[in-house]
Amino acid sequence: MYKHFMRPVACAALFLVALSAHAQPTFSLTDLGTLGGTTSQAYGINSNSQVVGLSGTAGGTAQHAFIYSNGTMRDLGTLGGTNSEAHAINSRGWVVGWSQISGDAALHAFIYSNGSIQDLGTLGGTNSYAYGINSSGQVVGVSDIAGDVAQHAFIYSNGSMRDLGTLGGTNSAAYGINSIGQVAGTSDIASPVDGEPGSHAFIYSNGSMQDISTSPGVELIGASAINSAGQVLVSGIPVPPQPHQFPTAYIYSNGSLQSLGFSGLGSPDEALAINASGKVVGWFDNTPSRAFLYSNGQVIDLNDVITPSLPSLLRTATGINNSGSIVANGIDSGSGAFHAYLLIPSHG
Repeated sequence: MYKHFMRPVACAALFLVALSAHAQPTFSLTDLGTLGGTTSQAYGINSNSQVVGLSGTAGGTAQHAFIYSNGTMRDLGTLGGTNSEAHAINSRGWVVGWSQISGDAALHAFIYSNGSIQDLGTLGGTNSYAYGINSSGQVVGVSDIAGDVAQHAFIYSNGSMRDLGTLGGTNSAAYGINSIGQVAGTSDIASPVDGEPGSHAFIYSNGSMQDISTSPGVELIGASAINSAGQVLVSGIPVPPQPHQFPTAYIYSNGSLQSLGFSGLGSPDEALAINASGKVVGWFDNTPSRAFLYSNGQVIDLNDVITPSLPSLLRTATGINNSGSIVANGIDSGSGAFHAYLLIPSHG
């Protein structure tokens, strides 16, 4: 599988900016539980605060995609195989992700709507994975191409999967799509210069893939999400690269680049979701990693603003809706199990 340019894992330290000009928000915290197994993990949330992800099932023999709504976690099943995983949900409650097919012979992207799960197929290869869906039901992700010689970003619309191509290299992947069909992702480039990253961030719009990698002093190596205003979450490194340099998170908008305030050097971080007002969630490394919210120019450790303060550590935040509700994942210190959580902002 073509790897996300970074995945939420633990690594080093960060500069947290003290809140001063804006009041510090607080959130009520709800443990979403499981489908009968030990662990659960959330990836997406929609405008109705419905949450999707994956959970262990009873007996610990499988992990299934779930939707959490009105206090209940529901199993979405599979495409006939053992395991499945949900990654995004739109305002209609349509869910996308991937599942093992019958015989566990492959993993295929799926869309779940109106009580049924549908196989989206592939670009001619063995496996496919869906990462995003917009309000119109357009789906984006990555698929093996014929012969399994590479993986390409795709958009699925009106019953067919279309190859988005690459920036001249071998592989590409799409991770986010907004309401007007703009797609954000990562692609290999044709001939990287010695010492240059081999992947660049892209926006796909109106039938063409645009390389957005070059900004003054920064090389953008991948994109993870895009909102309705066209703001893109990107990961970048300084140019020229510095020794032991780790990527850091930025917001890209119409050619301009805004840092989220992380140190970048020796401090891996990743921004994973952005809402319409530009609020961002993700993780930063503090050994172990911790979930953050970026709001009004400030970075907030979500572990500091939750009530009640449960015996848990929020490690990653993976989704945020336009009301500011957040999905995160963490470890319960009592059981040691990894669980999905819903954070609802407090008002007044």
